[in-house]
Amino acid sequence: MEKDGLVRSRVGFCLLIAVLALLVFFFSTPLLLGVLLFLLVFGAAMGLLLRLDAKRLKVDFSVHAGGREGDTIPLVLTVEKKGRLFVSQSILVELEVKNTMFGSSSTQVFLLTLAGKESRYETSAVAEQCGEACISCRRAEVRDLLKLFRRRIEAFPEIRTVLFPHETKLELILSRMTVGASKTDDLMQNRKGNDPSEIFDIREYVPGDDVRAIHWKLSGKTGTLILREASDPSHYDAVLLADLGLAREGQPLSDLERNGAAALCVSVAEELLRQGMAFCMAIPTPSGLELCEVRSEQDLERALSEWLSIQIRPESGDGLEFFLSEHLEQHFTRLLIVSAGWYVRDVSSLENQIGVTVISAVDAPNAVYASMGSSCQVAELPADPSRKETFRVIC
Repeated sequence: MEKDGLVRSRVGFCLLIAVLALLVFFFSTPLLLGVLLFLLVFGAAMGLLLRLDAKRLKVDFSVHAGGREGDTIPLVLTVEKKGRLFVSQSILVELEVKNTMFGSSSTQVFLLTLAGKESRYETSAVAEQCGEACISCRRAEVRDLLKLFRRRIEAFPEIRTVLFPHETKLELILSRMTVGASKTDDLMQNRKGNDPSEIFDIREYVPGDDVRAIHWKLSGKTGTLILREASDPSHYDAVLLADLGLAREGQPLSDLERNGAAALCVSVAEELLRQGMAFCMAIPTPSGLELCEVRSEQDLERALSEWLSIQIRPESGDGLEFFLSEHLEQHFTRLLIVSAGWYVRDVSSLENQIGVTVISAVDAPNAVYASMGSSCQVAELPADPSRKETFRVIC
């Protein structure tokens, strides 16, 4: 619409110049010649002054951090003027929003009227997908009063923010029965050991730390209070595999199911922590599975931020292929798979090797629970975020 208005203004101005030129040619009156020359000089001056204005303008942008999918996210556009403006009337800003997790993109155009030394414009957008959002300025240009010319102006650099999934109520009941035996040697590079008397790490003392853990000998040598961190017998018997995909057997998955699966993954992770179970979160990447150790809320926040900033695999189930190829079933006793849509990958090869629970977010009205063997369970839960009931999963 704005582009059409700019074209119409230019065409109208050119037609006016053409008509005056014809009148001057046929009638040769000084008045018509003066008007023609004035318009030509006026147009040229308008273009030159707009070029000067463009150098004095800068567009900045900010977005509320920590939003959730489905919420309205406040957006703020700020236009800073570095001097007096001569002929500028409005600024057009075109934003591109790319979702790193789902590989999608969209554009949004704003037309801002200039007023005052600094103009602040507040608007909002609905977060339709969770994941990392990369917001960049594709185009920022200033328009003159008559909409004859436009000039590009300095825009803001790319902004990244993470939008978390909506909340899903989930109750996880962990069975006391385990399958297989975990082998932890050489799998975790930075995990603590199993001997409480062993020193795992050292760091600087901060107020609130137990003074009994201060390494006085090393502190005396360094001149700084150094704290000893002891090892503990923590085990990572459970692994949470976020096995989402853009498609299932070549058919694209809906945003409803993908967002629902992401929400389920967060709920499962929070439930494991709430029950005091340390676990590993397995994130499918182009080079295989990346294992993130989760022992605390801070660990979970870091793992989720990393996961939401990595594009999910093209096909749902690719994560299980990585899991099997790396023989990770030998290192854990419990595998929790979270999937978008009905899970079609065969998990029968893991029977009696590791306990497997598949939790899928599906576009269906009711939850479905099924058993695929003595150690494999499936729970298909509705992905609709408006449902408020608590789903119970036994694994």
